[in-house]
Amino acid sequence: MREVVGNAKPIYKNRFSFVWDYRRDETWLTNLSTRGLHLNRPGFMRYRFEYEPSVRYEYRMDYQDAMNAKQLEEYCDLYADAGWEYVGTCVNWRYFRRPHLEGETIELYSDKESIRSFYRKLQKTLGVLALANVAILLVNSSNWLGGWSGEGWIATFIGAVILFQLLCTLLLGYGVLRFQRLIQHHTD
Repeated sequence: MREVVGNAKPIYKNRFSFVWDYRRDETWLTNLSTRGLHLNRPGFMRYRFEYEPSVRYEYRMDYQDAMNAKQLEEYCDLYADAGWEYVGTCVNWRYFRRPHLEGETIELYSDKESIRSFYRKLQKTLGVLALANVAILLVNSSNWLGGWSGEGWIATFIGAVILFQLLCTLLLGYGVLRFQRLIQHHTD
């Protein structure tokens, strides 16, 4: 990973997005690169960039399960052989870049089976998170209905937590459905 060069101060940008919008995140990063801002540390809603107007990159993101150092090195070497530079990781998302070549767009996954496998992995992760949220939601709901409902601020707090968990569960379920549509779109 490249660090900030010389005395240049890092530039931070905040961005909130959903997992299914990763393509928009790639486009955002690539567009910032056209203005000389190059990602050098991805983060959760906060990204660090360096300014270098003489180069332009294309960015791609890949989602992989947790890896040990050796696995990560082998994985990054595989992409390096294809011309991709590893930038960093945030919440199992791996960020890669390569110099921009006018009129040429290269994807990390090019065949339909690899794309479907990638989408299934994301769908499975969202599904597991949704099921875990449902379990916690049920426990909190039973506690709220079973005794905490009349205790003033505790009832209000638990009610807010239940509402938040319900919204998270619905959002995760929506993500599962979005990836199902993408999987079907890439079916032979």
